[in-house]
Amino acid sequence: MKNYAFFAVFVLLLLSVGCKSKIDGTALADEVCECRMKTKGMKFDDPERKRIWKECSKIQGDNWMKIVKDKPAEDAFNKRLNECLQEVINGK
Repeated sequence: MKNYAFFAVFVLLLLSVGCKSKIDGTALADEVCECRMKTKGMKFDDPERKRIWKECSKIQGDNWMKIVKDKPAEDAFNKRLNECLQEVINGK
């Protein structure tokens, strides 16, 4: 009986290690969007805006690497970033 319990625990551990959690592309894009929203209303040539935009681009690149080759997550990420960019441009 002890062997069966050990085997069951061992199988559960293997299954939990092998499971990959789903990455949310929209949440990762929202992180970039929050950063970019800091520039809303700033002049395009403002040095502070350029610094923030550069910082946001780094976050965007880092987050993209988390979802690369996950087509649904990539699509959600790109869709949300496009919406966000329109919000920043239009000043909403």
